[in-house]
Amino acid sequence: MSKPLERTWVLRESPFDVQHYTRNESLFAIGNGYVGVRGTFEEGYPGDLATTYVHGVFDHAEGEQVPELVNAPNWLNLTIAANGAPFGIDTGFLLGYERTLDLYRGVLTRRALWQSGSGGPVLRFAFERFASRARQHVMALRARVTALDQDVALTVEARLDGNVSNEGVRHWGPWQQGGDPTGPAWLLGETMQSGYALGMAAAFENDAGVAPEYVDAAGSPTVRLAFDLKKGATVTFTRLVALHTSRDVAQAQVLPDDAGDAARRCRRRL
Repeated sequence: MSKPLERTWVLRESPFDVQHYTRNESLFAIGNGYVGVRGTFEEGYPGDLATTYVHGVFDHAEGEQVPELVNAPNWLNLTIAANGAPFGIDTGFLLGYERTLDLYRGVLTRRALWQSGSGGPVLRFAFERFASRARQHVMALRARVTALDQDVALTVEARLDGNVSNEGVRHWGPWQQGGDPTGPAWLLGETMQSGYALGMAAAFENDAGVAPEYVDAAGSPTVRLAFDLKKGATVTFTRLVALHTSRDVAQAQVLPDDAGDAARRCRRRL
């Protein structure tokens, strides 16, 4: 990419700007015209507003004056712990940080150099995400972790979190959910007043050859894995997420099997 193009199209944050974190959640958002995703961190951050909006999915909650766009399940939720210490920008020691939004390609990238604590392992993290323009129902997340100075025991949990609200206002009824270690985890639910159905499914893969465990947590189907990462080694995690609503397809096609099929088809293209 040429320098003029980079200056025109790339938004950059380095070092981490704690004072304007909430503002930057908006600035580093991604979208494709069908979904819009606020630029929160995969691992979370105190006071963040993890938000995914879907085109046309409104609901009028009891006691509220007007309908509002409904916050869909959080598909970014990814927890990575090193020797039991969860990675976070607000935990341990942040040794380096850069976040860029490439508006030309629609890709959000974040890199962090992090130490879990005094004497703890030093790891390099790299995250990428985008909402596909070619397949508007599909979103993708990739995370790479490198152990720089010592072997480390990694534990990873990837969730579809349906326990979401619009700043305390809840719009979703009870979720149906499911999954297994070899297939996508999924959620299926309806908005309480408008009755829009939403199905979301997520396939989660790793290149370490580690078999995941499925955990059927209420409203938050989770894939969990644990393994040792050797010094100097890198592991890559890829999450492919697809969603449909009853606004854009027939009611039967909202079922998570359809979203899971879309995720599996896109797997071959990444």
